[in-house]
Amino acid sequence: MSVSETIGSLLRRPIMPDDWRIFLQRRLREAAGALVLLAAFAIFLSLASYDAGDPSLNLATDRAPHNLLGHGGATLADLLLQSVGLAAFMLVLVPGVWGWQILRHRPGGLWWVRLLLLPIVVLLLALALAAIDPGANWFLPVGFGGFAGDFLLPRIAGLVGVGDAAVALLAALLWLGLGYMALGISLRSYVQGWRGLQRNAERASTGIGGLVQRFRQRLEPAEVAAEWRAERAREERRERLEPQLAGDDAEDAEDALPRAPIAIARAGAPERGARARVEAPKARPKQGRRAAASGQQTLDLADAEYSLPPLELLQKPQSSPASQRISEDALEQNARLLESVLQDFGVRGQIVKVRPGPVVTLYELEPAPGTKTSRVVGLADDIARSMSALSVRVAVVPGRSVIGIELPNQSREMVV
Repeated sequence: MSVSETIGSLLRRPIMPDDWRIFLQRRLREAAGALVLLAAFAIFLSLASYDAGDPSLNLATDRAPHNLLGHGGATLADLLLQSVGLAAFMLVLVPGVWGWQILRHRPGGLWWVRLLLLPIVVLLLALALAAIDPGANWFLPVGFGGFAGDFLLPRIAGLVGVGDAAVALLAALLWLGLGYMALGISLRSYVQGWRGLQRNAERASTGIGGLVQRFRQRLEPAEVAAEWRAERAREERRERLEPQLAGDDAEDAEDALPRAPIAIARAGAPERGARARVEAPKARPKQGRRAAASGQQTLDLADAEYSLPPLELLQKPQSSPASQRISEDALEQNARLLESVLQDFGVRGQIVKVRPGPVVTLYELEPAPGTKTSRVVGLADDIARSMSALSVRVAVVPGRSVIGIELPNQSREMVV
């Protein structure tokens, strides 16, 4: 191989690998798109912060410019607004769309045609705006279409032989068509953009709804419940019924058992069919004959016989049949009240069983799916305050899928 062929092969060999070259090309296009976007944003800032009193080519003054881009921005904004009026904002919209397309690697074809259409689109819009009366409050000596619109509109109307309004309407129609071509956005892109906007709106609404729901769930239950109970207390005030005694001794036992008042939330009159969840208290077991006969009476000692004291010396527990007959209506109403208190704190569930005892009453709560046990256990003090109880014990019932809530009885029996 000759020297010339070797040099030619070296020159034809790529300097860098293809993947590196493609990577650099993409980054350069993104940088170009960012620069076009930046230029469009700079023009927008200069036009949006325009002040007719700023120093420019048409006004010489010593005061500092109020334009956000300084002297250069004030001069550029005055030149554009004086020339084409409000049509200068097309120099923001069209290049902004171009920059976004380049940044997203979706450039339209025939870019040089779009570049040539840009000044034509600006002039057409200036012609359409020149037909609108700016009024006395307009801050420029020219109309909405600038000097170009005021100069071209009457001359084109006189040349064609129609009114200014007809020329402005024709210019507006041409501006819509050529402006669509200058943007380089296809009809399919408009349709896809509209569908994407709808999908994003649906996702945003769903996301906002989920955030609102999470926010409500994460609110402090004590604050929500306290506010709700304060409003409810202003409307009505009821009393929580403690377990009462039924039967012949109900009146005497009711006088001996004081009841503490408490506000009731959504606790109506108990239904007869709902008493199935209230379990009757267990009766005290009686001593059988075999147990009584097998009781030890004497102690066989080696030297002497010792007789144990008779059992009659011990005081027998007083049997109170009336204490075993607890009002099921009161237990059912307390169960409903407990359900409403738990709902106030954001805990959904149902009291499936009520087990009254001599000292405490156990309410078995079956929580809704997804309810954390730690959350219910942590509400023990709040439940006690809402139920006007001295204390409340909340724990999981071993071997079952329920949470036990123990409330102390207003009248406690002696356990012997």
